Amino acid sequence: EKGKHLVKVTGESGSGKSQLIEKLRQALPAFYEVLLVRDQGDSVIAILQEVAAGLEIADCSEVSQAELLSRIKTVLDAKKQTGRRVVLLVDDVEKMYPAAMEGMIRTLTNAYGPENGEEMLQIILFGTKEMDGKMVATTIEYFEDETNCQLHLEPLNIKDTADYLRFCLQLASGGGGGYSTALFPYETIRKIHALSHGNIAAINRLAEKALRNAHAAGASEVFAKFL
Repeated sequence: EKGKHLVKVTGESGSGKSQLIEKLRQALPAFYEVLLVRDQGDSVIAILQEVAAGLEIADCSEVSQAELLSRIKTVLDAKKQTGRRVVLLVDDVEKMYPAAMEGMIRTLTNAYGPENGEEMLQIILFGTKEMDGKMVATTIEYFEDETNCQLHLEPLNIKDTADYLRFCLQLASGGGGGYSTALFPYETIRKIHALSHGNIAAINRLAEKALRNAHAAGASEVFAKFL
């Protein structure tokens, strides 16, 4: 909303980055168009080809990087004229080669400089803290100088863990009735939180294990002993 052309989201594996990506893809206002790059390749042109594919630009496999960039810019210009905003989500950034990361950021942000104070393309980088070690000085400086452009996904506290489990159970039950939310007594929730350290992926694994064990035992509630 603030028009930051470069945003960074970090979190350990299982902290909810993938869930946040899906939420952004599904829940942003209709005038946003969201592109997702997961297989970044090992070069800038490979990333640009992924962007072009997301924009449904045909016949880009054999063109030069400059020509590919020009075609992308043309499409983005046209979208901007119709009031659409394009957001590029780049997942697992810590797996990229440093040169590819720098080239992607430098190429896209330089090519699409601000017009009337707005960028034609926003980039959101998702990864672990390891991505910071692969950033060049100018990129690090951007994040140090700009405000509201980075987010670190913290582990869930025990209240959030309880809310998350109950929400998942409500989804699983189709939203019908409140009985499903009582399947996990507080003692079970507290143990899940302690064992998972608030990590969402670990919470999912522990809850599934406890549910299966409770079902096998014919229990009416998922007690802590089933973990």
